[in-house]
Amino acid sequence: MKESIYSRIKKAAGEGGVLPESFNILLPYDASGEAAGGDASVNAEVTADGNTPGSDSQEDGKKPKKRKKTRRDIASLDSGEPAPRQGEFDAVMVRIPGRMKHSVFVNFYIALRVKSAIEAFYVLKKKSGGLKQSKIERLERKVYNVMTLIDRYEPVSVIDPVLSQLATLKTDREKAAMFGEYLATEGVTVQQVKTGIALLGTFGDASYKELLTSLGMCEELTFFAVKALRTVIKDNGEFARTAQKLAAGLRGWGKVAAILEMPDKIEDEDVRRWILSHGAQNELGLYISACECAIKGDLKGYMMSLDGMEILVDKDLGDGICDIFDGLFQAEKVKDADSFSEVPDIYLAVASFKAAEARGCFQLCREAPRIVDKLTARRI
Repeated sequence: MKESIYSRIKKAAGEGGVLPESFNILLPYDASGEAAGGDASVNAEVTADGNTPGSDSQEDGKKPKKRKKTRRDIASLDSGEPAPRQGEFDAVMVRIPGRMKHSVFVNFYIALRVKSAIEAFYVLKKKSGGLKQSKIERLERKVYNVMTLIDRYEPVSVIDPVLSQLATLKTDREKAAMFGEYLATEGVTVQQVKTGIALLGTFGDASYKELLTSLGMCEELTFFAVKALRTVIKDNGEFARTAQKLAAGLRGWGKVAAILEMPDKIEDEDVRRWILSHGAQNELGLYISACECAIKGDLKGYMMSLDGMEILVDKDLGDGICDIFDGLFQAEKVKDADSFSEVPDIYLAVASFKAAEARGCFQLCREAPRIVDKLTARRI
């Protein structure tokens, strides 16, 4: 039996709830095309005659159809292409909403099937003692078939309308949360686990905080986990601290997702200080979250608080602020990226930064003079 993704995460997590850089639930893929650990996230398309497009079994001499590139193709060690970053697919899909449209019928069909599985799973867990074996087998088959259905779709594409349909169908919250927990903890494919997380975020409560945080340690699952945490944790301050702790152990798209989901107004000074010091640093590029870090870390407020200060002893904080400015410069050259114009009162922050650097406040940060020169040259 394949090991669940949740079990793999718990085993791999080190001290402080941080996964090693080598941990990846998308790779490697074995010769059969399934992911190690059970992530058969994309199934090969099959034509009406039973052949996979592009195979050599066509007898009519026609040119085979070009098969769509899937995650598995990209991840193939023989493809010559770089392996996909965990969390990248969801991040790209969210930025291009046109790709996420599915017909109302498909969404409604999936919702009906999931609701049926929710009811079947509840009966199996709560009332199976008095059922005949044939009835139990039918219920188990219903749950299995729905999990197979879930594997056919990327959750980021269908989950929001499906959850909306489930709410419209008056799905029982306790039953849905129970099924969500099962998918999240026992699921062996990314689709199953993400669907379970989404169900917990919609129908669960704060009792699932620890489970969602554990799953969020994996870059591929962070986007869904922080969305769910945002709904089950009602207090903004507690959520900001939870998201910051999660982000501190991440390096890629997961870190970006955790920061983006934080509220714009954060009362906790330690969280704001961490965002300014370390928030912009990731494996993808400073421009990805520099604007969000400037806003959520309250760059303007902090810079203005330095008025009159002679030296900034926290080198990490100084370097982090320089990274944010660098990221804002980089964003000007990237299409659709947020730059200086998106940060409220950025000119006040820039003026305070220039004045502080002139006083020697940033003397521990080697990049500060260069940033000031770039700001001056651009008349910012």
